[in-house]
Amino acid sequence: MTVLSGVVRSPTALMLALLLLASALRVHRLGEQSLWYDEGVAHAHSLRTLPELIPHLQRNVHVPAYFTVLGWWQDFTGSSEFALRALSALFSVSSVAWTYALGRRLANPQAGLAAAALATLNSFSIYYAQEARMYAMLAAVAGASMWLFAGWLRSPPLRGRRLSAVALGLVNALGLYTHVAYALVIAAQVALAALSLGGRMLRESRGEGTIRLGLPLLADGVLANTLTLLLFLPWLPTALPQLSAQPNLSQSIATAEFLPRLLGVLALGVTYEWSAGISTVAIGLLLIFGLLPSRRLRSARLLPPVWLLVSVGIYLYLELTTRYLRFLLPAQLAVALLLGRGAWMLWTLEIRSRSTFLRALSRIVTAAAFGALLLLQIEGLGALYHGAEFQRDDVRGLVARIESDLKADDAIVVSAAGFSEVFAYYYQGAAPVYGLPASSDGAETRTQVLEIIAAHDRLHVIFYGAEEQDPERIIESTLNLNAFEISDSWVDDMRFAQYKGGAVPLIQQRAGFLFGEGITLESYALGARVVTPGDVLPAQLTWRANAALGRRYKVFLQLLDEDGRLAAQRDSEPAGGSAKTTSWPVDETIVDNHALAVPRDLPAGDYTLIAGLYDISDPSARLPVEGSTYVELGTVTLQ
Repeated sequence: MTVLSGVVRSPTALMLALLLLASALRVHRLGEQSLWYDEGVAHAHSLRTLPELIPHLQRNVHVPAYFTVLGWWQDFTGSSEFALRALSALFSVSSVAWTYALGRRLANPQAGLAAAALATLNSFSIYYAQEARMYAMLAAVAGASMWLFAGWLRSPPLRGRRLSAVALGLVNALGLYTHVAYALVIAAQVALAALSLGGRMLRESRGEGTIRLGLPLLADGVLANTLTLLLFLPWLPTALPQLSAQPNLSQSIATAEFLPRLLGVLALGVTYEWSAGISTVAIGLLLIFGLLPSRRLRSARLLPPVWLLVSVGIYLYLELTTRYLRFLLPAQLAVALLLGRGAWMLWTLEIRSRSTFLRALSRIVTAAAFGALLLLQIEGLGALYHGAEFQRDDVRGLVARIESDLKADDAIVVSAAGFSEVFAYYYQGAAPVYGLPASSDGAETRTQVLEIIAAHDRLHVIFYGAEEQDPERIIESTLNLNAFEISDSWVDDMRFAQYKGGAVPLIQQRAGFLFGEGITLESYALGARVVTPGDVLPAQLTWRANAALGRRYKVFLQLLDEDGRLAAQRDSEPAGGSAKTTSWPVDETIVDNHALAVPRDLPAGDYTLIAGLYDISDPSARLPVEGSTYVELGTVTLQ
């Protein structure tokens, strides 16, 4: 019993237990999800030498430290999904340790343990611990840096502080080489150093100290930041153009709406939904007590709130909002420290009346508030591991789907050049993979797409991040005009389409069919009228709007057997959705290419191909044509 009591009271034993729990939470289901786009890019970067890597990084805002470390890591662990993400998990566990160490340095072991417990269970931290990207490393380096910074402020003058300043400069340089968002951490340290120096000068003006004690602090601060700048200087000419050219893709959101959401994420995690109630009260109460002054813990009060306020203030000034919350992962440590200190301050509240009841009440309130936060964090873990919102794009599943359908002369096209890197992680087949656009030259991209269409019978196309990668939609529009779309579906955030390419001989026929009172099918052209199971049947429809159209319509193509039963079907807005009927100019022709897939198990025989239009909001509302709801385009023989 005595041994057990000693373990419970031992901060070291409790911290080891928290680290074991943090490790378990971060490796749970670590390799089950597919790598997604950014993780695939990170893996590809990690395989490159530094001279090979630099040109790739110059195209975005990334820096080389994480990719270099990930490359070294793979030399020992391999490159499975689990192995790649395990590095981030390790960094995340170390950030829990740094949270404890920093809380202990600023306050005491109990406050450090409380902060570490919140960091352990925070789903914001766990999410990026399970992703092969640099953000867990960013938070870990930030925690180490703040621990050094706090020690530097408290170190004795001259040699002890000078060594701390040198170590701080080195770690901050590593932070900048991890991600440029690390500048938020340095900005917080500059603000804290200025406050510390200002306080010393104020005390000197009151006769409570001497300015000579502040001058070494200033000199060492200049030394640390100069060392950081000198070490980062080789990358600075690359970083500045990157930052100025990088577009801000954040969704506009009111600050009053964003701040509560941000505090919820930083305090509890990404699975937390802000709502009035015990969570609001608990967070608010512990934050208030975390900010209270203490004669014993004067140094503990300023670092976490200044770190948080400077980071969030700059973040809001740059109008980054929810899209880039990962840049604030280091600030999650600051919130944990604030809440942990608040829990300790409330638990040890000094009550003048020395009332046993009031002291017990303060501890009950502390246990209730802190326990509520932990329970909310635990409750969110199920959603983090299993909720659809937190599942990454299933590239692995999409590759398997494509491989099962590949034929000779097929090709694979990915509309984000970087996507070919995560695709190549899973696909080692013989079919060529084209990453487009290869350049920002639209004419060159169009020419490349036309060459790919001409060279291959079928194209399996993945559209990803088109707004960023191909904002003018040159790839899609060229495919829709010059190839024949077979299918179109979504797999998570990836749009997957198949097209019929190659030389397609078409037999044109005049039509003149009037659909409703506003759309004329002027002509149509079909490919081969004799097909085999698994083939595709190309069809080109030429439309004209007789008046401005206020509704969106879908085109349907169907194969009917000899008894009029449906055998195959394709539905799509015109031109693969790129020529919506509401955008049709009056009296101008619209070329609309389709390809109807013939099922592999369809019996041989003669089939009738029909076409029609229906309201996209009501599929049963077909437009009338020639006294029917469709027109017959001809007979197709299946051998």
